[in-house]
Amino acid sequence: MRLTMLSLLAVVACTNNTGSVKLDPDAVPTDDTGVTSDDTGVTADDTGETQEPDPEPDYSIWQGERIVRYGDCEETLSEEGFALEAEGDWADYYNYAMDECPECDYVYYIEVWPETVCGFGVTQETIRVVDFDGNDASIYYFGRRGLETLADGGDFDGWTIDYRYENQGLDVTGQVEYPEL
Repeated sequence: MRLTMLSLLAVVACTNNTGSVKLDPDAVPTDDTGVTSDDTGVTADDTGETQEPDPEPDYSIWQGERIVRYGDCEETLSEEGFALEAEGDWADYYNYAMDECPECDYVYYIEVWPETVCGFGVTQETIRVVDFDGNDASIYYFGRRGLETLADGGDFDGWTIDYRYENQGLDVTGQVEYPEL
């Protein structure tokens, strides 16, 4: 039996029928998964997983608060609002603000509560205008002389504005947080 196996092996090894591989230089290369790729080296992702896009802030919504300090008193104001547009019910405010501050980015209608803090009355409805400049944000309001600065050079990280100002002996620290889209 051993002699038969050796003879068979010798016969197979000595035949002229050898295999060959013909390469086509114009063929699209494939990786071992069988998914084709182009010459960029990028292959199709066949894992079925999708990458979620990075979250983005929704600048159309104003969510803020201000901490007001006066003497020994410290109280908090809450603020909520929405961005105004060039057309619609609030178009006059939007257009006026953008005429006064063409570099500004957003105009907001904001509701503020409570009605008083530290013994001072609070305007319940207001218009704010924001100018983003890199990591800085300036906030304006409609005053007696038109558009006036509320806080200049607030810190802006893309999601939150932190600002501070003084007015009539009040020390005010504010923050606006934009929600995720």
